Parts: sequence; structure tokens; C-alpha cells
Amino acid sequence: MGNVSQFLADRPAVVGRVLANRRMWLRAGNYTFTVPANVYELWVYVWGAGGGGATSNNGGAGCARGGAGGGYSFKRWAVQPGDTVTITVGAGGVGAGPGSAMVNGTNGGTTSVTINGVTVQATGGEGGKHTPAATVVGGVGSGGDVNRSGGSTTAMLGTSLINCGQGGASSGSPFGNGFPGANLANLNSSVTGGLGGAGWGGSGGDLWNTGGRTGRLRPAGAALMVRHRSCPTRL
Repeated sequence: MGNVSQFLADRPAVVGRVLANRRMWLRAGNYTFTVPANVYELWVYVWGAGGGGATSNNGGAGCARGGAGGGYSFKRWAVQPGDTVTITVGAGGVGAGPGSAMVNGTNGGTTSVTINGVTVQATGGEGGKHTPAATVVGGVGSGGDVNRSGGSTTAMLGTSLINCGQGGASSGSPFGNGFPGANLANLNSSVTGGLGGAGWGGSGGDLWNTGGRTGRLRPAGAALMVRHRSCPTRL
């Protein structure tokens, strides 16, 4: 497996459907999954949702900040056929809409998996803020064999911060913690913030401010993948 793009390219974004001994849930919601016969191990991957982007008004001193990335967690789980897996996929944070002045984005939701009272989860990224000095914190994974943090967007520093745009941060992944969004400073006019990096699943919200007014924002998603390991006979 060379990189994230290769992994995602050969696995369609199905929801709850078996695919090469894998099931994927990519839409926000609550689900249950029953462990099939002859399956005694699950590999569980969870990603928290990215935060939505903020907006800033034209002529003000605010800066439209990108949302933080969601966390990531992975766990190899010993199970029994017939065990019930409880799944929650968090919703992407909502970006402040067009025409909103100095409004923060909302936080991304938490994605979690519970089996026999044990939970692995990844929290969502914090929503973007319209103030340049505030840090927007990424989500964190917990309860897994591998836990990663989503990228945060750090304070924007500069002598002229008027109608600045900032890119969203990326999610955590098996390869490491997420990266922060691009940080633009010393800008004295409306600019465009970049998209959040995708990682494996949730990303930071994207935002831009064009022609002196706020543009649209795209909420980020979350994801869960369960990989089955089947055994003809129990070892």
C-alpha cells in the first residue's frame, strides 16, 4: 500500500456493504453490524469529522479560519461470531454560510465503535474561528492500538490581517498526525482559503472570501471501515 490515494482508489465509498471482506460507513448516523460466522478478528479504522470553516466580513479585522481535521484510531479486535458492533459516524462541521459576518464554523462529530462494552473513537476537529489569534484544535483518536490527532490551524500572525482566508487542516491517518491549514498573513484584501486535506476520511472545512464577501463552505465528512479476518476453523 503506497499511499492514501491508492488505498481509496480501489475501494468505492460504499456504506455498510461487504467489499473484499470490508465494510465502510461514510455517512453520518448510527449503525449496527453483526459479526459473521467464522470471523474472529476485526480491524477497525475510525476517523472523526472535520470542522466547518468560519467567515469574516468585508472591511473588518477578522480572518476566516479553516476548520481543524478529525482524529484517527485503529484497533485489531478479537471477536466472536454473532457479536454486535455498535457504530456512530460523526457529521462534518457546518461552515458559516454566505453573507454571514464574523461567524465561527461548528465542530466536527465524533466517530466511534463499541464491541462488548469497549469503545474506540476519534473526535471531530474544532470549527474554524473568525479571530486571527485563536488556535483551532484538531480531533484526537483514543482506545485504539494506533491513535492520531487531526491537524490544527494555528494563530495567524502578521501586521495586516484584514479579510484573510485560511485553509482547512487535514485529518489524522495511519501515516501520522494531520497537517495544519495554510496560514496567510500580511494581506490587506480579500483572499481565498484553500481546501482541507483529505487524509483517510474527514478533512478540515474549506472557505473563501471573494470580492469582499463571504463565499460558500463545504462541510467535511467522517468515515469508518471494518475489515474482517475469516478463519475456517477457530484457532
